[in-house]
Amino acid sequence: HIATEKHPVVFASGEMGAVGIARYTQRLGITNEHLIVIPVERGGSDIEHVMEEVTEQGRKPKLLVVDSTQTVLFQGVDADAGSPSQINALANYLNDFVKEKNIATILVGQMTGMGDFHGGTRLQHLVDTLLVMRNMEVKDPVSGEILENKGLRQILLADKSRTGRTDIVREMLLVDKGFVSVRRRKGRVHLVEREEGEDEG
Repeated sequence: HIATEKHPVVFASGEMGAVGIARYTQRLGITNEHLIVIPVERGGSDIEHVMEEVTEQGRKPKLLVVDSTQTVLFQGVDADAGSPSQINALANYLNDFVKEKNIATILVGQMTGMGDFHGGTRLQHLVDTLLVMRNMEVKDPVSGEILENKGLRQILLADKSRTGRTDIVREMLLVDKGFVSVRRRKGRVHLVEREEGEDEG
């Protein structure tokens, strides 16, 4: 919805290969030719090479998405992708790059089983806004037992924001077209419809 001929969107993906990305975009019905996908070889592609592709032929993206910080390497650091030293170097490099090029950027990171950010806290301090998606605990309404969720329900919350509120929490439901926001009314779940004139997310 954001990508246009004048302002393309670049999606650098190390979590899915080219075939997986093609299947995913087909399932979601994404046909925008101005969405440029750069497959990143997991644990093998260096971020400098990826950024060269981002800006090749004078391209000026409106938005850059890097998915994820655990799958690209900064060649100046002798460590595995996703390690704290790699993520620190990666964060510093990307921060300088996108500021110089004036590109809005979304960095996708991962969390440990303990709920901590994988690779340390450097990314938390770097970004203007930190959104966290957590698996939602679903209970049986009769027995109260916790049911298997399989990631279909998630809680989205703003853990940090330099310019806005952090007390907004959204319940998200995974449907055929991806995650959508839902609200509860008298025990029932309703999809949240966009208000007239509201941008699509």
